[in-house]
Amino acid sequence: MCPTAGANMATRAGVDQGRRPASEDLIRCRKKKPMRRESQRLRPRSARAIATAMAEKQHLFLSACFLEAKRKRCRSHGHGGRYGWSMPLKLIVRAAPAWNGPTIIVNATPDDDGDDTAAFEDAIDQAGTTSRATISIPAGTFHLQRPLYLPANTRLKGAGKTQTTLTNTKTWVSDGATGSTGMLFIRSNTTVSDLSVVSGKEMAWDYGRCMSMDGNATDIRLERIAVSNVAWGRVPGSPLGASGVQRLRVVDCEFSGNEGVFWGYSRQLLVENCLFIGHHDSNSLNYVWGGRGISFRKCTARDRDSSSSDGQAKGRFISGLGNWGTNRGVYIGENTTIDMAPRNSSDVDQNSGEQIMWEGLTTSWRGSAAAGGGASEIVLSGLSNDFRGETIVIIAGTGFGQSREITGWNANTKTITVDSPWRVKPDAGSTVMIGSYLNRFAVFGNRLDARASTPLNDDTASCGVSCYGATQEAVVQRNVITQCKSGLMAWGQYEAGHGKPANTQPNFFNLFADNSLDQVRNPIAQISFGSGTADRAIVGNVFRRNLVTGNLGTAYRDETPSPERIRFTVFDQNSFDRVAQPFWMVEERDAIITRNAFAKGSGGNTVFTFPASSRACLRGNTFTGFANPYGGNPPGAVLEVPHRVIELAAPAGGTATATVRLWNAGTAPLSWTASDDAAWLSLSPASGSIADQNGQASLTLTAATSGLGNGVHTAVLSASGNGKTQTLTVRFTVGSGGGTPTNAAPQVDAGPDRIIALPDTAVLDGTISDDGLPSGSAVTVAWSMVSGPGTVSFASAASIDTTASFSAAGTYVLRLTASDGVLAASDEVQIVV
Repeated sequence: MCPTAGANMATRAGVDQGRRPASEDLIRCRKKKPMRRESQRLRPRSARAIATAMAEKQHLFLSACFLEAKRKRCRSHGHGGRYGWSMPLKLIVRAAPAWNGPTIIVNATPDDDGDDTAAFEDAIDQAGTTSRATISIPAGTFHLQRPLYLPANTRLKGAGKTQTTLTNTKTWVSDGATGSTGMLFIRSNTTVSDLSVVSGKEMAWDYGRCMSMDGNATDIRLERIAVSNVAWGRVPGSPLGASGVQRLRVVDCEFSGNEGVFWGYSRQLLVENCLFIGHHDSNSLNYVWGGRGISFRKCTARDRDSSSSDGQAKGRFISGLGNWGTNRGVYIGENTTIDMAPRNSSDVDQNSGEQIMWEGLTTSWRGSAAAGGGASEIVLSGLSNDFRGETIVIIAGTGFGQSREITGWNANTKTITVDSPWRVKPDAGSTVMIGSYLNRFAVFGNRLDARASTPLNDDTASCGVSCYGATQEAVVQRNVITQCKSGLMAWGQYEAGHGKPANTQPNFFNLFADNSLDQVRNPIAQISFGSGTADRAIVGNVFRRNLVTGNLGTAYRDETPSPERIRFTVFDQNSFDRVAQPFWMVEERDAIITRNAFAKGSGGNTVFTFPASSRACLRGNTFTGFANPYGGNPPGAVLEVPHRVIELAAPAGGTATATVRLWNAGTAPLSWTASDDAAWLSLSPASGSIADQNGQASLTLTAATSGLGNGVHTAVLSASGNGKTQTLTVRFTVGSGGGTPTNAAPQVDAGPDRIIALPDTAVLDGTISDDGLPSGSAVTVAWSMVSGPGTVSFASAASIDTTASFSAAGTYVLRLTASDGVLAASDEVQIVV
């Protein structure tokens, strides 16, 4: 399988590329470049735009007030799929609450150490008799003995986050009936702002929360408040419990406790510009146990005091679980963590420190599909439970890889309805799994920092982003991860949990791109453990343009008891600086490894360790300082052809030309031959050799219209090498001949953007096709620099495929121009050095 084919295999094999999780939900249309002809290299759109759009979507979705959107999935053509165009989305935006009722001032004396509970209860009773009332609290500290129950449709407002404080540090009366509500209980259509809530007493109930919310509440706002549980006793103390709330907006707030904020199962949750502080080995600063439309944006997380043993948490910023259902449409963007890691001490559980982690994403049901059902249905004759709201994934057979939300269930016909039509409808040969999974998940533009003293032993789970279990359609992009033990981790284990039977947890088709990892021991890992079925667990994950510097350990590793568990991983354009240990591929046999750069560090002289019977596809990788890049069982000579269909067109009496690339995707020299089955098609040359994965051959096709009638003519081109034959379809369209042939400019593709590290050179891999007009003309090409902080030297500026070296670090834009002597066209590529 060639690299381009691998990157697009999901589309070709009928694997779903899904609905766009991002830009289809934008207010305005976002239009990408027109689709290129099939004679050119297909370049999947970078996930940068996807993740950015998700950020815009979530911010718009929640911060402009609360809105409900009837999502209309629209496409402008049949080939874009999730990366295609999108139409405007109709949104229904809820108006901001208008607090136009009476203002009720709490009649209590601040700072006098007396019990102020009765004064607050009196103000609350008055607010309960009206609507849209504001309960105003003066500046100062007020002491409570009992919980306060804020009525619906009420605003509670202090004089400022640092000026008004509610506390229970003097006395606190609690009984089992009311204790679990905390100090302040909030109901629907409520705003709490401009005050602090401080609990200084050990709560007598589980996870004694300072504040909590009605589990069926809607439309709650927390603005400019600080909530702190400073007590430390026999039970954890959480600042806030907010499970079950729909449309919850939390902005400019601070939360501190020896246990984290419990968001539980939430829908349309926006947390923005908030500070989270942990201490006393808090297990996590935030918990999400399911939900949809969840956004954490521009928040900061840190320990209370990293220099003291009781001032540190365990290094987890957000812990997501599937305990209460699927997590769908989650955005974690532009957040910052500071020195987050578990204490390096034997009395602390070292199985912690995953800064952004989703786990417990377990499978509830596995079985076979049956024939029947409509375009948005699937029949599961062995299913007896209603799993509406959960995620269904096709793990084998027809339609493999597609994931959908379950929206309907007919117990009589055993038919499930999903949220959008199947791109490839499953049939009786399909195997599916249903579970509480993580689906459509974006982690974008975060800075995740551990400590220089982060323990690096094997028991430590310190990690930047960990998708521990069933995850589909995740985008992890443009994050900066420093000083963690691990950087990016994908898990697809076989295990039971949370009352569910043992099953594989499918981790399918996720993108990890443009991340920067510095001083990270294990930058990238994929792990599938546990015995049981041989179901594919981790499939089609893409690691692209990640920059790894100061690598302290293994650049990449996989762990699996079966080579079938991890399949078709793509490693493309990553840069590994100072690799200490090799690229361990213990069992995965068919990875696609293209255009990566490896620079030697303090480790050995080998980059890759391949398993037996490796089918890895290599292309354009560079190695600096390694005596022998390949260890284990590397693939020998492997013929790959990046095109499958070549489109040519010419008017009657004319000719058309195109260039086909032949690649060696292995490590040994490759001898090849080529032939075709059409008299109107000629090839040049018909044979040759390619040294290794850095080499290629150019095969020129010339199609002549002589003797052909108007219409489409088809030929098969065959290329063979080392016992393997690849075939291409050539489609030649001959025009009507009724008019003067019209010359068109060449079509140019400058190739994919790249990230490299000095002093490496960038491999430029362009593609050009032309209509052969004017007759007798030759196409000329030229590379040039458009912008950049230094100078660029091209090995051959007049060659389609060449290399470029750079004088300084920075971002460069290079241009490839092609001319047929009359018309010219160009395309640009960005190189980050």
